[in-house]
Amino acid sequence: MGPQSPLSGTRKPLFAHKSWANEELFAVLAALPPEPLRRIEPCLRTLHHVYMVDRIFRAHFAAEPRPYDAANATQAPDLVWLRQAVAETDAWYEKHGVPAPDAAAAQDHLDWRRS
Repeated sequence: MGPQSPLSGTRKPLFAHKSWANEELFAVLAALPPEPLRRIEPCLRTLHHVYMVDRIFRAHFAAEPRPYDAANATQAPDLVWLRQAVAETDAWYEKHGVPAPDAAAAQDHLDWRRS
């Protein structure tokens, strides 16, 4: 991300809020005793899916190779690993943001919603 794609005043607090919400959620999950962790596997898979999508978009924004071929994994990841991976990705988005869409891209989006 270079100067041509500044992080708008609106998006910066949103990324910070997402980071805060993720950390709060992972703190609650980490405080659970081991037995309930097996019961929250669907939650971990969902959080992993969100992480994978964030990383795919990051790769597109940063012109990097796509890190995943799909946005879903077959198994839930380890909670400790996922918490760290999400925190690192959230920090990247807080630092770099996403490029502001150009007028044509914004119009394409609006046209799609009208159909």
